[in-house]
Amino acid sequence: MENYYNDNSKNYKAHSVKEKGIMANCITLNQTSYHGAGAIQSIPDEVKAHGLTKAFVCSDPDLIKFGVTKKVTDVLEAAELEYEIYSNIKPNPTIENVQTGVAAFKESGADYFIAIGGGSSMDTAKAIGVIINNPDFEDVRSLEGVAPTTKPTVPIIAVPTTAGTAAEVTINYVIKDDEKQRKFVCVDPKDIPVVAIVDPDMMSSMPYGLTASTGMDALTHAIEGYITKGAWEMTDMFHIKAIEVISRSLRAACENDPKGREDMALGQYIAGMGFSNVGLGIVHSMAHALGAVYDTPHGVANAILLPTVMAYNADATGTKYKDIAIAMGVEGVEDMTQEEYRKAAVDAVAQLSKDVKIPQDLKEIVKEEDLDFLVDSAYNDACAPGNPKDASKEDIKALQDKIDEASALNESDYTKDSWDKMISELEESKELLAQENPLQSAVKEQTLHMTAAIEALVKADKYVLMNIPYAEFYKAETTGNDTKVDAFTSATKNKTRTKGLAGGSYHENADGSSIDGITYAVKVDPSVDLSKYKEVKDDDSVEITVTNRGQTTTTTLTGKDTLFENASYAYYPLTEAPANYKEVSVDADGKLVFSEVKGQEATKVEGVTAKLSTESSYGDYELDLDGLPEEITSDNVNAVVVKTTDGTAYGMRHLENIWLGTKLAWSTGFTSQVHGCPTSSGHYKSMMGKTIDSIEYYTTNGVYTMDIADIYVPVKSEITKVKVADADITAGKTKINVQLPDEFKPEYSVDGLDVSVEGKVLTFKAATESRAAASVKPGKYTLTIKDKNKKYADVVTTFTLTTKDMPAAYDEENKKLLEAKGFDTDALKAYLGNITSVNVNGKDYAASGRGSVVIINKDGTIKTDADPFKDAVAGTEFQITVASTGYTTPLTFTYKIAETPAPAEVDTTALEAAIAEADNLKEADYTAESWSVYQAALQSARTALEAKESQDAVDQALAALNAAKDALVKAEEEPVAINTASLEKAIADAKALKEADYTADSWKALQSALSDAQKALEAKESQEAVDNATNSLNKAIKALVKKGSSSVKKTDGTTNGSKTSGNDSVKTGDPASVLGWLGLAVSSLGAGMGGFAWKRRKRK
Repeated sequence: MENYYNDNSKNYKAHSVKEKGIMANCITLNQTSYHGAGAIQSIPDEVKAHGLTKAFVCSDPDLIKFGVTKKVTDVLEAAELEYEIYSNIKPNPTIENVQTGVAAFKESGADYFIAIGGGSSMDTAKAIGVIINNPDFEDVRSLEGVAPTTKPTVPIIAVPTTAGTAAEVTINYVIKDDEKQRKFVCVDPKDIPVVAIVDPDMMSSMPYGLTASTGMDALTHAIEGYITKGAWEMTDMFHIKAIEVISRSLRAACENDPKGREDMALGQYIAGMGFSNVGLGIVHSMAHALGAVYDTPHGVANAILLPTVMAYNADATGTKYKDIAIAMGVEGVEDMTQEEYRKAAVDAVAQLSKDVKIPQDLKEIVKEEDLDFLVDSAYNDACAPGNPKDASKEDIKALQDKIDEASALNESDYTKDSWDKMISELEESKELLAQENPLQSAVKEQTLHMTAAIEALVKADKYVLMNIPYAEFYKAETTGNDTKVDAFTSATKNKTRTKGLAGGSYHENADGSSIDGITYAVKVDPSVDLSKYKEVKDDDSVEITVTNRGQTTTTTLTGKDTLFENASYAYYPLTEAPANYKEVSVDADGKLVFSEVKGQEATKVEGVTAKLSTESSYGDYELDLDGLPEEITSDNVNAVVVKTTDGTAYGMRHLENIWLGTKLAWSTGFTSQVHGCPTSSGHYKSMMGKTIDSIEYYTTNGVYTMDIADIYVPVKSEITKVKVADADITAGKTKINVQLPDEFKPEYSVDGLDVSVEGKVLTFKAATESRAAASVKPGKYTLTIKDKNKKYADVVTTFTLTTKDMPAAYDEENKKLLEAKGFDTDALKAYLGNITSVNVNGKDYAASGRGSVVIINKDGTIKTDADPFKDAVAGTEFQITVASTGYTTPLTFTYKIAETPAPAEVDTTALEAAIAEADNLKEADYTAESWSVYQAALQSARTALEAKESQDAVDQALAALNAAKDALVKAEEEPVAINTASLEKAIADAKALKEADYTADSWKALQSALSDAQKALEAKESQEAVDNATNSLNKAIKALVKKGSSSVKKTDGTTNGSKTSGNDSVKTGDPASVLGWLGLAVSSLGAGMGGFAWKRRKRK
């Protein structure tokens, strides 16, 4: 007889050799085994005899917790033997347990294992030890079956704590694959422990249930090993003796009887000596599947299954059940018929199982929906081929008939997926019948699989990409919403025809005047006559030319991509079934009807956030999404459905509703057009007053669904009207006309203003935080009316507050707008910020927005290279009029192109010498900060030398470089600069004031702040202290109150309307402005500059 294991992917022989017609059976056992109480005391002798130094102790957490492991480690410590414990071991050890164990072993420096426990600890140790010496198998899965390892495991000393698995004497181990929800058996003669320590004292702490389940596991080993195909005389000897010992001692062992414990330890070991060398059967293959799926204890699963499987196998076991019955103590066996003693053996097993309180069936364990998976797993298990019952001729013929039936089928008649599955079953069927003695259960099971695969063949469906009008596409998706989704009419025709913006859609008209619907995969029902519609072919092409933002591009689309600009219901045939699709059929009127999207389950996306705006340039509402997966892009979105908590769904269209993939917008009747395109609101109107809770994206990459935090869509009302009249800033009030729904409880606000509304009057004043400015600024303001009940959307309108004053004046010399007489910097800044357009020689130029042209920079300077001035020659004059929102008096002035002076001779001798001197200095001699500043000055000096722009520029560069050189700090110490310039100025400003001009309280506060400031200046304790003193003093100056006046004193010592412009400002092109930053950098190092204090610190 040939002995082999089979895992359906490879046949392999175990423990038999067939060469030159000679069959040899092989037995693999431990080198040494110890049996009996106190056997663990032999461990130190074995360790020393094998020349081992450090143990890697594998034991599960419970054994460590309850002190069982300690019994062995105490022996090691007494013998002064080094060890390290590894306990990341589950009851059904996993691939992860093994892989982390491999890493831990490598780190430990150990050179042998002590496996303490049941099968879990020993199986983990075996797998780790094999991989350590055979690293090609570190994935663990490749060890399944009989792996071609080349080196024996790291030495293992096995100390069982249960009487059942016999893992201490077997060449097998079982690992769980969590990812695939299955266990796999590994068989390797090179993994057997070198020493087995079978000490019943190590098993004394086993509770009743564990003793019972492991004992029944041992009995299963003995019985299955006895009747397996590979059994022979020597292993029969082991197995029948094991059955006898286990049957007589298990009940006593469960009651913790010492003799029962000792006999069980021996019986399970003898069983292991046998089955490890000949294999098992389908009891174990099914038990492995139950353990993988439900974590069913292995012994419990075996005990439940054993009587049933024994009954199934009975007619293939000859007289062996007679021997089993006798060994189990059944009386009168010699007088029984074959049928009777077979039943007696089965009954004896069942009774023993019942006596030790093992569950009697799988009703509380197995779920019906898992049956197919459990059957497949058991069939593929390495133990299954050892089962004794072979298939009958009738079974083989039934499977062969199915093979013949499948072989006669035509591949082109069926879908690829169903055909591939059938072919897979066909190949497995052929392989099974090619075996010499196929297992009956396997043949019957495969016949069922083959039959199911043939019946599951799906006639080839026709799939196409089809242009589906919006209304037809969304009809099945927008539950609870009977209003149709219509086409999007576009005035911005270039966007319609740009795939990057409208990808996933299609348009019929070549001018792009509308987007008609969605291009999506469709499964075509046989009732549909596609010949009525346009078929797109691979050699079709469409040329699309668009102009966006002045850029004109031409794109040529070919094949299926031409659906982008094609007729409704045009289609392109697909050769493979798409992941997602709609089904199309024909109704009684001959019209096409599209189902909801089917196929691959939608991907659930977590972490998406959404923000709803009720004011948008894209419609009445805008929903901005953040956190969408990168697979969703602006050019691959076919459709989007927004859902509300009441179950209503709303379909979105490209461009009007879907923008750049992440923005969704819609109108509900209050915005009639967007960017010149008329809006459609009927489908979306009912969304007002509802709560959005989820969104679905249909893309070319699949369907994505995302639950978002509930967002209420506030109501907009047709009766709502609001208008605020423009007013002068000095009026303090203006007219307002408001019409709101009765339930709207208004709350008024304007950014930058404090407002209140009484009747038809809106009163305004500067906002509290802005009152120091003493006035309301001219400009456009936005009034927001919120509903305190939060039912209605905010109502927003704008109005303008104006002034006849002109705070700006043109400085011809500096080509810049400056403060007009009587106005301060804040007034000028407000004016510049409100500029809307500039007229140059009669032509208006917008100051902001698309197509804008900057004429006046933000700082008030004329942009001399602006378009109107580019080609002008020196002396040309331009009449300029500036318009600024809120300023009714226009500013008009003449801008003249300046004469360009002739270039002057530039002397660079001194600068060249200074640069040469700098090149000879060494960085290591100076602090990092001072050296960095010096290098910056050096680089600027080189730039000035190369440019030779002017003598002034060269001289400034030289001065800056020399200053930076003088400021170099030797590396031993580094200065900390404290800038006191602002504080000194503030003190000077305060001292220039007169007490007689101000109220007593405000003057007293100033003097206190001045005293503190002078102390801070004198102490120069830190930059922070100096800055705080400066701020406090400036605030005190600002808070001064004039006697008999409400005028607020400015921090520069002037009152409102008193500041004048000097003539010492730096001119455009002045070298001082170019090199000013460098001077500041040098001054920060204290190169003889005023306004700085110094403290010394050691260089870090």
